[in-house]
Amino acid sequence: MRRLSLFLIALCGLITLLGATPRPSAEADSLFLQKDYVAATKAYEALIQAEGSTVSRLFNLGNSYYQQGQLGQAMLAYERAQLLDPRDQGLREVRSFLARKTVDKLPAPDGWLRQLGDSLAYALPLSAWLILCPLLFIGSLVGWVIFALSETPRLRRLSFYPAVVTLGLSLLSGALIAHWLSAPKIASERAVIVLPEVSLYAEPNTESTLVTKLHEGARLQLLEKKTGGFVQVELADGRRAWIAERTLETIAPLPSSASSRH
Repeated sequence: MRRLSLFLIALCGLITLLGATPRPSAEADSLFLQKDYVAATKAYEALIQAEGSTVSRLFNLGNSYYQQGQLGQAMLAYERAQLLDPRDQGLREVRSFLARKTVDKLPAPDGWLRQLGDSLAYALPLSAWLILCPLLFIGSLVGWVIFALSETPRLRRLSFYPAVVTLGLSLLSGALIAHWLSAPKIASERAVIVLPEVSLYAEPNTESTLVTKLHEGARLQLLEKKTGGFVQVELADGRRAWIAERTLETIAPLPSSASSRH
């Protein structure tokens, strides 16, 4: 009994000691509330490096960069947070707000088809689509079986239309699952300019014709061509140009903890 009491006392002391140690996230939050945004940025980046990316960490990192006027890094953090939670409408609004604050005010490089896919796919969680898709397919199979085995025109008619509709919905839900799963790849082909101002050229060298200048926070569609430290990008108006790779960062892959890389 005495040994048990001593063990419980030691355990309580250990819990108290651990509880007294400030959590890294609490320290970073405290620095942000104290308006020490430079230190808060370093704290959030260290936390992400040590423990990996989460929506809240990336969102708070973006807020810290925004308070310093670093719109490019802020946009990058918000985009990465949105990748982790595509259904977060608040993040979507923050990204739109920040895009309007940038010099170029460029929209995200998404076509209308991608935007429609986002609206439909993110109406439900991925887990819901993964359940709904096979259920709809099974329902369609049942309808077709009833249709094939029915002996009366009325029953065949009543089973045909539900079978067609549920088959169509199962195919649509399958496409929306694919949309969900394609998000990381799409994000790896998107980049954010992180320097105050950059030049885009017609060819992959600084001696070629200047196409335009863009500023931090602008989002670009990356193309596959790379050479001599330059990467080809597509602008919102469909034009193609070359930009120095060091001036931008891809949205994916996300920063991960050191332990997860081993």
